[in-house]
Amino acid sequence: MSNTTATTATAKLKFTRKNSSLRGQFLSKMVEDDANPSAVDVNGYPTTGAGFVVTTTSTTPTTFTITLIGATCDGVGEYHVNGSCVTATVANTDGTGNAFTIAAGSWAFYTFTTPDFDSTVVNQVSVNTNVSNVYIQSGYLPTSTWNLELTGNPQIINTPGTTDSGEVYYIGFDNSEGTAALDVSLNVTFLVCAAQKVGPNCAVNTTTTNSTMDGSLVILLDASLDGDNNGAAMSMDLSDSDNTIVYFLLDNLPVFTSEPNQGFPYYVRVSIGNNELEDDEDNFAPTLYAKLNGYPSAESNDYTVGNSVANQLFLPVTSEEDNWFIAVPIPSDFSIWVGVNCAGNCSDGDHGSCLCSSANGTTVACTAIANSTNYYGLYSSLPTSVGESAGSCTCSDDDYAQSFDCSEKSSPTVLFIVLIVIGGLIILFVAIGVPLYCYISNKRKERYERI
Repeated sequence: MSNTTATTATAKLKFTRKNSSLRGQFLSKMVEDDANPSAVDVNGYPTTGAGFVVTTTSTTPTTFTITLIGATCDGVGEYHVNGSCVTATVANTDGTGNAFTIAAGSWAFYTFTTPDFDSTVVNQVSVNTNVSNVYIQSGYLPTSTWNLELTGNPQIINTPGTTDSGEVYYIGFDNSEGTAALDVSLNVTFLVCAAQKVGPNCAVNTTTTNSTMDGSLVILLDASLDGDNNGAAMSMDLSDSDNTIVYFLLDNLPVFTSEPNQGFPYYVRVSIGNNELEDDEDNFAPTLYAKLNGYPSAESNDYTVGNSVANQLFLPVTSEEDNWFIAVPIPSDFSIWVGVNCAGNCSDGDHGSCLCSSANGTTVACTAIANSTNYYGLYSSLPTSVGESAGSCTCSDDDYAQSFDCSEKSSPTVLFIVLIVIGGLIILFVAIGVPLYCYISNKRKERYERI
């Protein structure tokens, strides 16, 4: 790949696939081909295509030349073996298992498709093999560096597919470094739950609730958006939960009847922040997973975002019938909010500010736009500036900089507390020891007569 610019500006090129949401950046160009013209369809939903994001420090237009070189097969699920394209083998999922041999110095790929999601039919998929160097990916062939990063044996895929469609997975067996043929046994099994149970260990009841006290039910998130919505965050302390995931469902989707961008599609922001802050820690919020018409997981989702003080997703809405489910891994202590950019307008502006994209591509305070135009649809549009707050307030006081809404100071870590105690003991020793030493020295001098 080559990257050529017409100016001296520094530029970054980042590739993204189906399940990415890039904080503070916007999709400016898609890789296109005849078979799959874009990484998103006309409604904004992700497809199996790839795209890239370009950010630059230049204030003048910058020209890029992108060259991709490599061999490819025309069919989905095909891969190269000795210069020929071979289709991935369909794995048995009826309990009979699969046995095969991989030649030395090569890969082999198997595939399976789950039925439409119903936890009583398939809630999880168990992939059990007798070899290592096994990689799994959704929708396309995995590599050793691009896969679901599952561990253990069996490897478990949680909540695959949606109520509308199943999901295709590929299993890659790497014997590229092997000097001998490898005999493999593979068992793919669908695991189920009782009625109205879903998720890892079937620990969540599909009944919906408005309560934040019970992480074992599906919690409704109010997505309505108007002048009275300052994005008050829903705080949840599930740090002592025995479950591994909590589910949310977007409720009361807004209907824009008088806004400039009325109609569909529009986007709903879903954001999350960490409540437990410590000095010298990254204080990242929990990862967010989202899926349309299905329960998301790390192994099956339409969008995911993480690794930031506040993690924010933009979920496309094309109909009032859309059902967007959100998942948060637990145990954790977090706050989650919907609609507006920053929670609570950054403590009502007491310690910081929230920035949104303006019509000309710059950033201004979100409240300045909304108050001057009475236009709250700005929150439901994709950002057009890399300066967007993306859920994380810009704090005016560094003591609050680790807080997603600039409302909390960081707590000292255990190491910091220990250092304070040690420092205190040293000061105490000096305060007591020096006078005591002087007193003893003077007593010794009094034992001798002057001559």
